[in-house]
Amino acid sequence: MADPICVSIAYDVKEKDVFDKKLFNKNPKPALLEKMKKTIPPLLTKKGFVVKDDCKEGFFMEATLLSLKADDASKPTSLDTKVSIKVTALGGTAQVFTASGNSKSSGINPKKMEEEAKLVVGDALEDTLTKRAIPQMLKTAP
Repeated sequence: MADPICVSIAYDVKEKDVFDKKLFNKNPKPALLEKMKKTIPPLLTKKGFVVKDDCKEGFFMEATLLSLKADDASKPTSLDTKVSIKVTALGGTAQVFTASGNSKSSGINPKKMEEEAKLVVGDALEDTLTKRAIPQMLKTAP
């Protein structure tokens, strides 16, 4: 059996474009980054990848939360999010691909915006990874 393929991950939240400060009691960036860190590695390990801080061979993944918007900042009823997963193959021939996705959640509770935001971000990441990024990584794996 082949050794597991290494993946190192960088996480980013484009704070300027991600959220309207009126929606949250406090800055949601730390909670959203934490949600990203809890969502992505299990999806990769489930498919046989190993996640490490530094990989000489395998893949480098950049997971970015591009936007998080509410339909109405004063009385939100839905959240829409966009994510991007950029993957660079390490070692050998350089290959780069980007997978992007989105998710929308309706019927949100405005009193629990941080939790609602984490759910919609997690859904977008899971969908983008399982349907686009991971299948491409498996095809291009060394």
